[in-house]
Amino acid sequence: MTSLLLYVSIGSLGFVYLCSSLVTAWKRSSFAKAHGCQPPRQVAQIPFLLGFDMVFAFQRFLKDGVFMETSTRLIEENGGTFCMSIGGGKPVWTREPENVKAILVSKAEDFDIPWMRIKAFHPVTGDSTFSSRGAVWSHGRALLRPCFTKLQISNFDIYEKNFQKFCKLIPRDGSTVDLQQLFKLFTLDTASEILFGESVNSLDDDVSMKEISEAFDYASKEVFARANLGLLIFFYWNPKFTRACMLLDAYIKGFVDKAINFRASAKHIDIEDDNHSTEKRYIFLEELAKDTSDRKLLRDQLAGSLAAGRDTTAGLLTTTFWLLARHPQALQTLRKEVAQLEGDLPTYEQLNSMTYLRWVLNEGNPTWTCSIWYVS
Repeated sequence: MTSLLLYVSIGSLGFVYLCSSLVTAWKRSSFAKAHGCQPPRQVAQIPFLLGFDMVFAFQRFLKDGVFMETSTRLIEENGGTFCMSIGGGKPVWTREPENVKAILVSKAEDFDIPWMRIKAFHPVTGDSTFSSRGAVWSHGRALLRPCFTKLQISNFDIYEKNFQKFCKLIPRDGSTVDLQQLFKLFTLDTASEILFGESVNSLDDDVSMKEISEAFDYASKEVFARANLGLLIFFYWNPKFTRACMLLDAYIKGFVDKAINFRASAKHIDIEDDNHSTEKRYIFLEELAKDTSDRKLLRDQLAGSLAAGRDTTAGLLTTTFWLLARHPQALQTLRKEVAQLEGDLPTYEQLNSMTYLRWVLNEGNPTWTCSIWYVS
């Protein structure tokens, strides 16, 4: 019986792969003819392995902590845009600025989130903007967008308070410190305060909050590993990942309860009548609570927004500091520009006028260094 189930599973997987490949090939051929496209360069691989050689190679690179170095080498060897087979799929990689601009901005509606990303992210972010399509994605984006208006991001006191905590965790004796881990704590605290109205205070000496942060770390790494498994993701099983997701789920549901309580109270009724409503801080959790009482929708949107606010910003800060440490002249120029503030918190206008700071952050943005997109 076990052997029969195994053969059926393998046969079904092969059939799904064949159908998917035929449909994808037809779509790409039709699109190429309509737009005069040439096929991207194909990375040299063993054909009959269907890209599973790359699956195991990527898992090894992730385990050894050399995935970014390997990605950089692949780009240098194959050019700015190329494709490869990975476990039954055929992702197209690009770092060409015009391609990235089209994907993120000018032609974003032409690109879709692949099923592989949705399945990889779903245990952590659910049906959030990280792992959803169509109306669900658009609605989540619309609710989140007001968090980044001029009024909301000008509240520099949140960043300053958490930055002072961040600084206290840096050794003063010259010993080595892992800034990436501290940046993740810093962005978790700032993102939670902006989105939820209160900080999780992971920078404080709180064992339970460190456990949450560690669960976030592990889940994020595993999500990325899952996204590079191809069709093998259907056989993925990792009890540690499951426990991390359960811990995060329980934590996020605490904020779901808070949102439900807010909705049940009279607070959300009176907000629009407040004479100072235009100056009121936009709190994502409260706006979600006004919009829905669906606990799953609340949970997924809160989880997705927190993951985005933590990991992407921490990645930007880590990369930027890594580059500044290797380019002392750029660091010196940046210091001169920041020194004009004379130790005071900047206003929105002052921050926006810091041209060199903006250049440094744009240069350090990992998105422009190496982007991976799956095109159906």
